[in-house]
Amino acid sequence: MGNPGPAGYGGALRDHDGRIILSFVGPLPATDSVEAEAVAMWQGMKLFAEKLQGNLEVEGDCMNVINWCKKT
Repeated sequence: MGNPGPAGYGGALRDHDGRIILSFVGPLPATDSVEAEAVAMWQGMKLFAEKLQGNLEVEGDCMNVINWCKKT
């Protein structure tokens, strides 16, 4: 699953018109790309729950993480 190494995560929360409302980034210790994608998804959902209200539509480019989210 990807090459382990220093990594980071990041994302953006957008409104219904696609405008960025909040963005976030953070460092990660040595990890692989799938774990970095999962952390980014988790942090984005956590930020949404803490700061915003309404419906949430999640997008990502890692099918492993997308499929895990669909299962929960």
